[in-house]
Amino acid sequence: MTDARLQELYREALAARDASPGTSCPQPEALQALVNRDGTEQERLATLDHAVACASCSHELELLRALRAAAPTVRRPRVATPWVIAASALIAVAAATIALRSTSTARTEMRGPAARGVVLAPAIAHASVLHWHAVPRAVSYLVEVMDGQGAVLAAETTADTSFALPARLRGSPVPNEQWWVRARLSDGSEVRSAIVPVAPR
Repeated sequence: MTDARLQELYREALAARDASPGTSCPQPEALQALVNRDGTEQERLATLDHAVACASCSHELELLRALRAAAPTVRRPRVATPWVIAASALIAVAAATIALRSTSTARTEMRGPAARGVVLAPAIAHASVLHWHAVPRAVSYLVEVMDGQGAVLAAETTADTSFALPARLRGSPVPNEQWWVRARLSDGSEVRSAIVPVAPR
């Protein structure tokens, strides 16, 4: 048998196989498993060997590969690990602690009823002296006396915890007279009291 006859027989065998696809071709699921890299390595290699030699399966395999490449990537949601949950809990506790401290600082007033840590009583009867409790870490205090519209009538920065009203305000009190104190702390921050009426003189 000559080489030409062998080549002719090989061409006839290939043509016969391509003319009747599906007789020995793997199932479509096997091609899909090959693309998805599912199943055993031996099964995938057998499917690949056939697809390389079979024009029909080769075409279908390329189509499946193109579809897989074009499909959008679906990201799986990350499952929270125990340490992530613990870290989140610690952050929540820290935030709540900071909020509580901020609230307690905001509620620390320098004057008002004694239960709130503030004194609003003249030092001597008929004397117009304003008093307040010392604030921890305070460097200085700014005292302001205002009228009912908020216009400043008297102001002074002092390291003391009392302030004597000027003579012009002692003799003729202004209607709706009010005052407040701001403490400047050593770290540069400021603590403010609420605005309250001046005690009657």
